[in-house]
Amino acid sequence: LEARAEYLLRNKVTQSVLAMDPVLKAVHSGANNTDAERRLLPMVHERDVISMYHSTLASRLSSTLSALAAAEKGSVVANEKNKELSQILLELAEETKSQSTDEVEDPKLRDRLQALDKSVKLSRRRWRIMKSIISGMIVGSGVEWADDNVLRELVMDDEDDID
Repeated sequence: LEARAEYLLRNKVTQSVLAMDPVLKAVHSGANNTDAERRLLPMVHERDVISMYHSTLASRLSSTLSALAAAEKGSVVANEKNKELSQILLELAEETKSQSTDEVEDPKLRDRLQALDKSVKLSRRRWRIMKSIISGMIVGSGVEWADDNVLRELVMDDEDDID
C-alpha cells in the first residue's frame, strides 16, 4: 500500500512538473525559450481569459438563481395571502347571501346588494377561470408539481369548494 501510494505520488509530481515547466518558461520568457514555448504564451493568456469569463458567468448564474428562488418564494407567499383573502371574501359573500335582498326595505341598499351579488358571481367565475389557467400553466410548465405541496394543492384543488 505504501509502495503504491509512493508510486502514484511520484507519477503525479512528475506529470505536474512536465506539464507546468513549459508553461512557466512561456510566461517567464527568457533568452533560452524554444519556439514551442514562445507559441504557448498566447494560449496561456487565452486560457486565463476564458477562465475569468467562466467565473463571471458562473457568478451571474448563481445570482440569477438566487433571484429566481426569492421570486418563487414571494409568489408562493402572495398566492397564500390571495387564497386567505379570497376565502374571507367568500365567507362574507355567504353571510350577505344568507340575508335575502328582499328583506331590505331601502331601495338604494337593495339595488346595491343586488349589484354586489352580481359582482360576487362574476368574481367567482373569474376565480374559477384564473384557477384553471394557473393549474394548466403549472402542469404544462414541466415543473415537478407533484413533489411540491403548494403546487400540488393549486393543481389538485377542488373547484367546487368555491361555490
